[in-house]
Amino acid sequence: SDRALLAIERVSNGIWKLLNNGGKEFRLYAINASGDFADDSFDFHPNGTMRKTFEGWIRLAEVQAPGDRQILDFHAPAVLVDWQLEVESGGMVKYRFAKHAAVPKQILHFAYAHHEKIMTGHT
Repeated sequence: SDRALLAIERVSNGIWKLLNNGGKEFRLYAINASGDFADDSFDFHPNGTMRKTFEGWIRLAEVQAPGDRQILDFHAPAVLVDWQLEVESGGMVKYRFAKHAAVPKQILHFAYAHHEKIMTGHT
């Protein structure tokens, strides 16, 4: 890739802000098996590698607007662990998502504009 990591900055336990040379900001999350953010003993080297072994999930989310940070941080512990696709007669498509059971938060699902148009009026 032509993109390079310029900065990694700790926001709080288990949450980091990443900036690349394309002007993009990302949130990086380290979530342990209990569904909690990693404690303050975990951090990253400037090259993007973790300073010590971590068991759990590493998640990355692009921040597209300033208001995204709070929403992304809130939903980050809801880790998707399985999904099923069902197609009913008539063409109705259903996704069934399963998340890590330890976290009582909903999964945040990203949708492109063309996805939103086809989902209008459907839950």
